Amino acid sequence: MSDSHGNGDVYGNIVASFRIWWVAGFYIVAMLALGLHLYHGAWSSVRTLGYAKSSQNPLHRRIALGIAVVVWLGFTIIPFAVITGTLR
Repeated sequence: MSDSHGNGDVYGNIVASFRIWWVAGFYIVAMLALGLHLYHGAWSSVRTLGYAKSSQNPLHRRIALGIAVVVWLGFTIIPFAVITGTLR
């Protein structure tokens, strides 16, 4: 149920907004910044709290990168789907 301005129709509002190329582009760039922020946070949080010493172990960086990529992909798949016409 929505009113005359489209309030209440979340799906329709999202699709209509992401059909505007610069809105989708801004959102994707913002999600890239979020992904980089999460990568840094996942990598350094344990060290900042003093639970682990700095490590050159590449597995730790891969885990942090994996977390950041999964979150970024989860948030960015919707505007990509709208832009490509997969989501209508």
